[in-house]
Amino acid sequence: MTRPTGTPLRDLLRGMLAGLVSQMGQQAERVQQTASWLWRGSVQRLGQFVHLLSYCGQAARAGLALVWQYRRSGLLTVAGGVATGLTGYLGGPLVSTVLCGLAGAGLTLSPGTG
Repeated sequence: MTRPTGTPLRDLLRGMLAGLVSQMGQQAERVQQTASWLWRGSVQRLGQFVHLLSYCGQAARAGLALVWQYRRSGLLTVAGGVATGLTGYLGGPLVSTVLCGLAGAGLTLSPGTG
């Protein structure tokens, strides 16, 4: 780059430095705006996640209260299911078929269906 005649080197460097500082300021402002946008988004997402955790905790508490309320009938149902499953598994295909047929007949004859 050739220096124009009559312009001191100091003025030329001063002008170049002022332009560089101006560009750096614009870039720094962009970086600051982007960082601010990312931070707001992160905080918003974190708030949504905390709200979701709170909702899941309330639902779990309500579900456990319901299970506790019907613990005896639930335990009998689970025990009957496990006993039937083990009997069918250990008894083989013939016993499994008979148990399946009995369950189907029981559902067909039960009140409140159909």
